[in-house]
Amino acid sequence: MNTVIRECGTWKQLFIDDRDIARKSGVSLVMNPPYQDHIPVFEPEMPWENLRIHPYATVLREGDRFRMWYPGFEWAPPPGVERPVHGLAQDAHELFAHTYIRLCYAESEDGVNWTRPNLGLCEYRGSTENNILGPEKHDQRVDRHKGWHGGHVFIDPKAPTEERYKLWSEVRTGHDTKDWREVSGLWGFT
Repeated sequence: MNTVIRECGTWKQLFIDDRDIARKSGVSLVMNPPYQDHIPVFEPEMPWENLRIHPYATVLREGDRFRMWYPGFEWAPPPGVERPVHGLAQDAHELFAHTYIRLCYAESEDGVNWTRPNLGLCEYRGSTENNILGPEKHDQRVDRHKGWHGGHVFIDPKAPTEERYKLWSEVRTGHDTKDWREVSGLWGFT
């Protein structure tokens, strides 16, 4: 058997297969199974996220703090409209026709216990005491499916301090099933 020795110096090696292992005896490579606790670490608690918290979130660790940007969905129908419960396709349209979507922020020291700091940026029901990043206003006259849909936050280390955090998000300015290009686009924020 021809053995090829690969010099790896002091670099850490990720062993995901046997490619870089010359020989082994009595050991095997195994993937550690993930553990999922039965208790969620983050649930809807605020009125502006009463329908759900969307899983398209970004979590970054900076020093001793985790930071999370997440979409909160608020169910806010006009009087007399009941929340759909059947899970049918037509129910989804009715549900989202009366849903506001906002990008929110939370932070944690351990990644398990989260707080929603008061950012004071966007007005919600007459108060800016909330963790909402945007959008600040929703147009009541058109479909409420407008807003920031998801988003990915990243840190640009070469940017000026005030532009270090960057966000890519789909922003919908309306809801027209004929041509989404006219009502939807990818926006960049700092």
